[in-house]
Amino acid sequence: MTKLDNTPGKAHFKQFDFSQWTLEQRLYFLEMAIEKRVKCLRDKINPEVPASAGIIYNRLRLPYQCQKCIDVLKANQQLTDQEREAEIRHIEIRFFGALETK
Repeated sequence: MTKLDNTPGKAHFKQFDFSQWTLEQRLYFLEMAIEKRVKCLRDKINPEVPASAGIIYNRLRLPYQCQKCIDVLKANQQLTDQEREAEIRHIEIRFFGALETK
């Protein structure tokens, strides 16, 4: 197993005890975190600097991909709770920072 050390992401991720939350609570929290990140990034676009839009667009890719994964997860009602939890965990790790890869 390869471990990637993303200290700021790891510290932020560990302050929440997701194990005690229901799947719906975790999904809602993740959606709100993604929404806040997108809003913050959009606010950083400076109309006077055309290159800033391209830079911000590149940073918006991951939140948009995570949101798309959440939408697919919500639409797919055939998954078991364990499969849904694994998918949510995968999205959390991608969004909050690369904690480890297998």
